[in-house]
Amino acid sequence: MKLLPRNDYMLAIPLLKEVSFNNLFARSVVEQHVDGKVYTDNLIHPKAFYVIHPYGMSLLYGNVSDDFFHYAVKDHLLGCNGRKKSEWLQVFPSDLEDKIDNIIGDKMRIFDSAQDQDNSGSSVVKHQRVNFKFNHQKFGQFRQRINLNDYSFCNVDKNLFNETNGSVVPNNFWNNASEFLKQGVGIALMVEGRAIAVAFSAFMHDDMLELGMETKSESRKRGFASIVTAKLIEYCIEKGLEPVWSCRRGNQGSYNLAIKLGFEPIVCLPYYELLM
Repeated sequence: MKLLPRNDYMLAIPLLKEVSFNNLFARSVVEQHVDGKVYTDNLIHPKAFYVIHPYGMSLLYGNVSDDFFHYAVKDHLLGCNGRKKSEWLQVFPSDLEDKIDNIIGDKMRIFDSAQDQDNSGSSVVKHQRVNFKFNHQKFGQFRQRINLNDYSFCNVDKNLFNETNGSVVPNNFWNNASEFLKQGVGIALMVEGRAIAVAFSAFMHDDMLELGMETKSESRKRGFASIVTAKLIEYCIEKGLEPVWSCRRGNQGSYNLAIKLGFEPIVCLPYYELLM
């Protein structure tokens, strides 16, 4: 795969607009909201693109030729091209799913939450990723059961941006605190002066805000994630923004939280974990 110069990232935008599922993470890269990478099949006349977000999510899309797929893409999937990190890959159009399944063959394992996860001998694990749609009425039913005035919140500032640790936290989705504070938003749930849970904009485009959230490990399973995320959803409603939620189907905690907050699953997509 050929690394596309940043000055040419706009070439990846028209075909990205044809992708029919949630691709805000890829938009954040090609529109240069965050420092990711864009690869292509041809630097002069690109027809296919492979976008990698720094968090590890990737998207293959466009008019993917057999030559590009069977050589450059295959080597990347199997880690034969020097890939140094694991990835979570989505593909468009949908016929690429069969191509990947066939080309990886016995190097791919299908994720099964009921079985022990032994990835020995596998290069790729096939999961599913769920896109949700926000249901305002169902969220309203949840809001009737809680009183946000019983809790203390504060906006995520520079210090919280830099100090909040975990997997799904603002500094894993934005280049730096300055850009986050200018373009994004985050809310922290405070208990005794400490931020124990954070909800934030992982990606923001047009009138859409994709939600990210993290709760400190010692404060989990106490409902704090739903409280702080509900506060951010109310911000979205006030500002006329559409809350967006996607997660891996096997992430039962995130899936259940989405349902609790009024989101409805609308599509389930192949989601390839590229192992190291």
